[in-house]
Amino acid sequence: MDHRVAAAPRAITLGQLKGTFILEGPVNECAPDWAGLVPTGVASDSREVAPGDLFIAAPGDRLHGAAFAPSAVRAGACAVLTDHSGRAVLGDLRVPVLVTEGVRRLAGPIAAALWGQPAEHLRLTAVTGTHGVATTANMVHRLLTSRGVAAVEVTSGHLTPPVLHRGLAARPGVTDAVAGLDARALHRGAGIGLRPDVVAVAALHDTRAQELAVLAAEVRSLLASARRRVILLDSDTSAHLADEFPDAVLVALATSPHAHRAWWRVTAVGADRAASTFTLTGPGSERITTTVGRPGSLVLADAALAVVAAASLLEVRPLTAGVPVDVPCRMEVLARFPTVLADRATTAEELRRVLASLPRLGRIWCVYPADARVERTGRLQVAQALSDCADRIVLAGSPGRGRDALRACFTPSEAGRVECADTLADAIGLAREGARPGDTVVVAGCGTILGGHEPREGLT
Repeated sequence: MDHRVAAAPRAITLGQLKGTFILEGPVNECAPDWAGLVPTGVASDSREVAPGDLFIAAPGDRLHGAAFAPSAVRAGACAVLTDHSGRAVLGDLRVPVLVTEGVRRLAGPIAAALWGQPAEHLRLTAVTGTHGVATTANMVHRLLTSRGVAAVEVTSGHLTPPVLHRGLAARPGVTDAVAGLDARALHRGAGIGLRPDVVAVAALHDTRAQELAVLAAEVRSLLASARRRVILLDSDTSAHLADEFPDAVLVALATSPHAHRAWWRVTAVGADRAASTFTLTGPGSERITTTVGRPGSLVLADAALAVVAAASLLEVRPLTAGVPVDVPCRMEVLARFPTVLADRATTAEELRRVLASLPRLGRIWCVYPADARVERTGRLQVAQALSDCADRIVLAGSPGRGRDALRACFTPSEAGRVECADTLADAIGLAREGARPGDTVVVAGCGTILGGHEPREGLT
């Protein structure tokens, strides 16, 4: 193994950045010695700015980042980099403002330059996809560290290029890094300039066709830059990627329509309400059995991908030891008698995937926080998904708001399975009191505690 150590961040002046990346400006009145300023960091989210940072104001889905430049300057940003459309909305700032087109695509390379190109000094595993990215990255990281590899993990629900490269920057003794780069983070430019040793592609689906095509193109670019590739075959999109990269190692659940193409298949599953045991069958009928401390086929797919990806990185056969039970996953086991699970699913598609993946060892209860977000997902679709996939439903929310509107979407025959509570804590209590031995309670729309997502009030 090549025991490389990450380089320390290096000092680069604003004038050097301008010359290296061919930037315009400053386009405003500022101190004459601006070119000698040395940014101490870089941020593209005004909430993450530290004193001395270069703030990169890129266009967003709804607002341009330049709208937040005054907040970034108040937080201590020493300069602002934006594009021409951002310049038009900037007010009078007292720090240098540099301009370039395609500023979003430069965020990664500039962050890498300011942090001393940290990814070049680490063996990097990048996990990407639209679902299961954080779970798979967590598992890969834990599998590596359990075998003595000095690895760091960088995973965030809103991973920006500055966050990624800061997370990869100098850490004494670290030789490996695992980055959870969901496809939307790639679209924000987080993967530009990376040359991963391994790219593992988790689930790619459950989004609008036009958006999925854009995200798949970003995943394709990352795969093209990798030395080794592992792809979870769970959709037509991932199957098309496998066609383009015939050297990729393919992993699939036996129930997948693409399972016949996979090198490694999950061929046998044993599950209880809080854990799952699976058998990976590979080339030459090699069989590896392991256990993950979470229920459901979704976690099984993530775990199988993680096992094969970690083995590819270590250049050994798939790892025989079980995935540690305390690995943070999108689905968290909060209690066991009865089993209470938390998952952040809110849309009808996500609810169907999560609830349908669970072992049917008893009734499935779903606690759903029926707040304003349900208006964006579509009340009728959410009600239909809950009715199709859950035996009992508890809606949490204040009367007169989204809760009552959602309850009205259930048919009279379905309404008998629906209860309401004013708070999430009360709704969980109702479900736990009504649950029989063998039942499972799923609290939807809630971030997990171990997974680093913000838990909703009442979940703990």
